[in-house]
Amino acid sequence: MTPAGFSEQDLVETPTLELLGQLGYEVVDAYTEQFGAQHTASGSLGRDDRSEVILRRRLRPKLTALNPDLPSPALDQAVEQLVLDRSAMDRVRANQAVWKLLRDGAKVAFTADDGQRETATVRFVDWSSPAANDFLAAAQLWVVGPLHTRRCDIVCLSTGSRWFSSSSRPRTSRLSTPTGATSGITATRSRNCSRPTRS
Repeated sequence: MTPAGFSEQDLVETPTLELLGQLGYEVVDAYTEQFGAQHTASGSLGRDDRSEVILRRRLRPKLTALNPDLPSPALDQAVEQLVLDRSAMDRVRANQAVWKLLRDGAKVAFTADDGQRETATVRFVDWSSPAANDFLAAAQLWVVGPLHTRRCDIVCLSTGSRWFSSSSRPRTSRLSTPTGATSGITATRSRNCSRPTRS
């Protein structure tokens, strides 16, 4: 039996979330997440279901703010590039592709108001002004893949895209990632998400 106050939640997870909050992250407990856009006002993530690993309802408005001169079709193309199904790719290559999008932006082509075809780069992150970005830390986030359901202790996202996950499980715990998830982002590390048990 774990002595009171010496659980992984008390020693690792809670202090980590407190620190992230001090650093400017919005902290959300996603263990009992309610799905659908109607629940975002009450602090929910706005996902339609557990298979969603990109928070589109946070991503799309932020892209508009980061790229005010680009039309909606251009931003929609960028979103589709980010959420592209990379589950069949090698994990390293999938994550390199996603990281390149986050770092350099997405190249898109669109028709301007004068009828001319133009190309532009859609930014997902404002690297020069960190405060302009949207930072979120989701605790106890459930993720469903084609084969398994997993729960991640802490998932940190910026502009609706996962940057990294953290597991506060002991090293002896059996950990795995939701195999076959629909974005390379969710396969960043293979030992971040646990089987569904509540600490």
